[in-house]
Amino acid sequence: MYYNHPAHPIGNLPAGLRLRAQTRGAGGGDIGAPAFWLHLCRSSSLSDLGVEDRTKVEEMRVYHCKIFLSVPTRIRQPAGRQGCRCYPHRMIDHPFTILQPFANHLHVSFFDKSDPAMSDHDRAKLLGFDRSAALHQMHDARVVRISKDSDRTEQAGGMITDQKGLVLQIRAADCQNFIVYAPEKHIVGLLHVGWKGILAQAIPSFFATLKKEFDVDAQETLVGAGPSLCKNCAEFSDPLLELPGIPKDCIDDHLVDIPEIALRQFLDVGVLKKSFECMPGCTKHEPEKFWTYRGGDREVVKAGKTNVLACVLL
Repeated sequence: MYYNHPAHPIGNLPAGLRLRAQTRGAGGGDIGAPAFWLHLCRSSSLSDLGVEDRTKVEEMRVYHCKIFLSVPTRIRQPAGRQGCRCYPHRMIDHPFTILQPFANHLHVSFFDKSDPAMSDHDRAKLLGFDRSAALHQMHDARVVRISKDSDRTEQAGGMITDQKGLVLQIRAADCQNFIVYAPEKHIVGLLHVGWKGILAQAIPSFFATLKKEFDVDAQETLVGAGPSLCKNCAEFSDPLLELPGIPKDCIDDHLVDIPEIALRQFLDVGVLKKSFECMPGCTKHEPEKFWTYRGGDREVVKAGKTNVLACVLL
């Protein structure tokens, strides 16, 4: 199993956690480093540790989730199939600083071009969970409450859940992608917003649904934005004609600052500016790192290759 790999310093773990690590895969197939650490960090054993051992565990978790991820990971096949797949994966764990204080309650990962293609279900397995939810994504303002597995059948641009262990996944390849978390009520949602979603008021619609379904106000939330087109890459033939009603100060000739328009919509509905964070990077400027529709990957994106923002309540 992966924890017997020479690179895995399992002997440095406290005895109780070392035993837990050595038995984690029993009956469930081999799991990857991120899944092991997620299991470990939410296990009751941690509550028995002193400060020194807690620090040691955290250092090892960071080591594995950022360095050990380059080692191929064995992932259990779906039920009814034999053997394991091997995926070399480098997904970015906990990419948002504002969400890191809640790492024991919420896990967030971002998958980009360095990660292999895999199904939504396998991506959830990689994170250590059996349930996943993804949308038949639409460029509209529809946002749905998700309470069970969803295999891209629900047509919407965003989803929200209060269910622990349900891995939400949203796909993007230039469009904006957001995670919204309400820590007090432990509610999380994902939202896909392209320029059509901006015009359709997808962001205000998301928060209207959040209020209606969970009685959460925008000022109670933290928002993380995944990589998308920057203000120098969202080009339109005639912005004023194609994007009616957008702020004129967000237009520079044929270029439109879509991220700025989205930020203003978040602030307008009540999200605090200190509660909003963007991951660094522009999808079109960094085609070696991100899948980008406008940056040269048009056909493969149409075929299904995208960046993925995933999250799960713990």
